[in-house]
Amino acid sequence: MANPPFSLATALLSLSLLSLSPQSAAQAVPPLLLPLAEPVQQAAELGQQALNLSQEADQQRSDAQQQLAELAQLEFAIAREQHYLAELQRQQQAQQQQLQQLTEIDEALAMQMEVWYARLERHLYQDLPFDPDARHRRLTQLRQVMDQPDLAIAERFARLHEALFIELKLGSDLTLSEQVLPLAGTPMAVTTVRLGRMGWYALSQDGQQGYRYGADCQRWLPLAPAERAELQRGIAMLDQQALPEWITLPLSRTAQEASQ
Repeated sequence: MANPPFSLATALLSLSLLSLSPQSAAQAVPPLLLPLAEPVQQAAELGQQALNLSQEADQQRSDAQQQLAELAQLEFAIAREQHYLAELQRQQQAQQQQLQQLTEIDEALAMQMEVWYARLERHLYQDLPFDPDARHRRLTQLRQVMDQPDLAIAERFARLHEALFIELKLGSDLTLSEQVLPLAGTPMAVTTVRLGRMGWYALSQDGQQGYRYGADCQRWLPLAPAERAELQRGIAMLDQQALPEWITLPLSRTAQEASQ
């Protein structure tokens, strides 16, 4: 009896038998195909290994791409942080320079304030001695403020500016007041008229004695009768008891001296 011909269909059929147990395969495979079972099994195993390796390579490529993306994000974050730190350092250096400049300005201003205070003090002692208690008290209080190291220099400057402004305003005041002044060797109740820093006059209550303060000699000088009459007319105008008109009186100091 002749053997049946071997074909590709027969070989493929044998592949399906490889999944059976050895005993079942031995029974299912025709004896003629048994020599081909082992090579077919090896080929199937190699194909599966190739598929596994391909899948592993794909996964590795995917993991590598993800790691590269994460690395790029990390590098970007690091570069951003470095830029931020550099900007902070630049701002800190600028602030330090500004603080240094402010410190230098404060020191220069403090020195200049002492110069202004010395001028104010000298001016007070050289000026007409009107309202001496209030003016010297203001100067003393100003000195106490300027000697407080924990007080902001802006506050000290504001207090000095206030004192200077008050003294400046006193130089343009036109005042009429009742006072008791040491005149002719004795305290005397008088009506005083002050024309800023240019003229300071006193008239006794009975109108019989008139005086002008002499800044050059720093004492009260008696007025001549005609000058006393001019002073009486001026007081009457300031007291709104007479119409305004020109009067002539000697000054306590010149305009140039008053402005110094």
